[in-house]
Amino acid sequence: PRPAWGKPSSTLKPDLVAPGEWITAALSSAAGADPSRKCQSKRLYTSRGTSQSAPIITGLIALLLETKKSLTVSQTRAILQEATTRDDCTGPGRDGWDSAYGFGKVNASAALARVSEL
Repeated sequence: PRPAWGKPSSTLKPDLVAPGEWITAALSSAAGADPSRKCQSKRLYTSRGTSQSAPIITGLIALLLETKKSLTVSQTRAILQEATTRDDCTGPGRDGWDSAYGFGKVNASAALARVSEL
C-alpha cells in the first residue's frame, strides 16, 4: 500500500507483479568480460532483484501501445490488471487483489489478446 496523495485511502498497491528474481537475458556483443556474470560463455547475463521487473512491464506496455496506439493510461492499467494470472503461489486474493501479489502475475499473452479485442 502507498500513501493516498489526494486519492481515496483505499488505493490498492501493488497493482500486479512481474518476474524480478533470477532473470537471464542476452548480453550485448559489446559487453566486456566480467567474471561475476553467470553463463558468460553463452553471452547471457543472470541478475536478480525487483528492478528486473520494471523493464518487463515497460516492454509489455510498449507492445500494447504498438498494437493500439490510442490506449489511455486508464485502459492500459485496466488491461494489465485484468490480464493477470493467479496460481498456487499467489492464492485467490481478496476480491481478486491481495497485498503481496496485487491482482496477480502479469500475463503478457493475455494482455495482448485483451488489447486486440478493443
